[in-house]
Amino acid sequence: MDQSYFMVVFLLPETLSEQFISLVPKNRIYANQLLSEGNLTSYSLSRDQSKLWAIFNAKTISEVEQIITGFPLFPYMKYEITPLLFHNLASEWVVPKMSLN
Repeated sequence: MDQSYFMVVFLLPETLSEQFISLVPKNRIYANQLLSEGNLTSYSLSRDQSKLWAIFNAKTISEVEQIITGFPLFPYMKYEITPLLFHNLASEWVVPKMSLN
């Protein structure tokens, strides 16, 4: 099966404990690793810090579930996974700048 996109909506706890906050840097490191590997294409946090949206590039929902269990904050979050028909990125529509060198 080809790669597909999946949107994951994470619901964060209403009260962020010190332990939760202490794991945020490790969570960001893991997200950056997934971004560099191409398994994660976008990662957004709501201004009120109640929801986190992430788009994953994977073969199956099971693969997405396996990836998200690696987030250090995973035990604190509820989530919902939705398979996407498509996921367009603005960078796909940008014409590369021409270099005169």
